[in-house]
Amino acid sequence: MTGNYPTKADTGTLRGVADKEVPVLSPLLTASADVTHEQDERDRVDKTNPAVLRWVREQREFTLEDAAGLLGWSPQFLERVEAGFRPTISQLRRMAELYDCSLPVLLMGEVPSNDSWFDWHLERRKENN
Repeated sequence: MTGNYPTKADTGTLRGVADKEVPVLSPLLTASADVTHEQDERDRVDKTNPAVLRWVREQREFTLEDAAGLLGWSPQFLERVEAGFRPTISQLRRMAELYDCSLPVLLMGEVPSNDSWFDWHLERRKENN
């Protein structure tokens, strides 16, 4: 692992919902991913809306259990994050990578009223990559 980011050797892929390949961190890297008491309070992001985090996961068609497993977290921890527990920026980055969305999407103040908005966002990401 280089710095806080896993290297290619540290990761693999797992077939996810709708036969999409999604990254999964090795168990060695994620064993303490949901140990929150060790994390400094200053690293937590204040500007998250739990409803947005849940909405993005559901838009990507992940169950709570599947997403938590692929993130290397317990379902209880992801449930806490989606209920209002403030995640760290690195936890949000992991969510953005799994859900294949940009970090600003996870930081939106509210869930968009247009259900097709997320599809539009994914198309823009594909065009720009």
